[in-house]
Amino acid sequence: PRQQHVAALGARIEWVPMGYMSHLVHRAKAIARERGVTYLPPGVDIPEAEGVFVANLREVWDDLQRFIFTPDEVWCAMSSSMLARCIAQAMPQVIVHAVAVGLKSAWSAKRLPDNLVVHEYPKPFEVEVKVDAPFPIDVNYEAKAWAWMLTHDGRRRRRGQRALFWNVIGK
Repeated sequence: PRQQHVAALGARIEWVPMGYMSHLVHRAKAIARERGVTYLPPGVDIPEAEGVFVANLREVWDDLQRFIFTPDEVWCAMSSSMLARCIAQAMPQVIVHAVAVGLKSAWSAKRLPDNLVVHEYPKPFEVEVKVDAPFPIDVNYEAKAWAWMLTHDGRRRRRGQRALFWNVIGK
C-alpha cells in the first residue's frame, strides 16, 4: 500500500532483491549517488527535516486543542523514531507512547525526548497483526501500536484520560 501511494505521488519504485533493511539502505545510497540525488533514510530522519516536522506538528497540536480536544497522551508506531521524537518535541506537555516495530538499530542510538516512552513490540516487523480499527491501518506497522494501545486502554479510562492515536498512512 505505501509503495502504491508514493508511486501515485510520482515516485519511481526500484525493486531491490535480498530485501533486508541493511541491504536496501546500501543499495538506495548507491542509486542516489549514481543519479546525483539526495538519499533520504527511513523516516526522513535527517537534521534538515526535524525542525520542519516539529514546526508543523506544533500547528497540528494547536489546532487539535482549539477545535477538537487536548489529549493526555499520544500513541504512534515507531521505526526510525523520527515521527515519535518530533511529536514529543512539538507536544512536550503530553506523554508520547511509541510502539517500536522495527529499526531498533536506528532509534536506540538516538537521544529521545523525556516525554517519549518506547514500548518494544515483541514480534518481528513481518508478523501481521489483525485488529479492528475505525480507520485504515497497516497490519505490519500501525496495527501493532493500535493493539498495544488498546491493551492499556482500561488503565487510562479509569484515570479519566484521553488518548490520540497518530495513524501514519493506513492501507
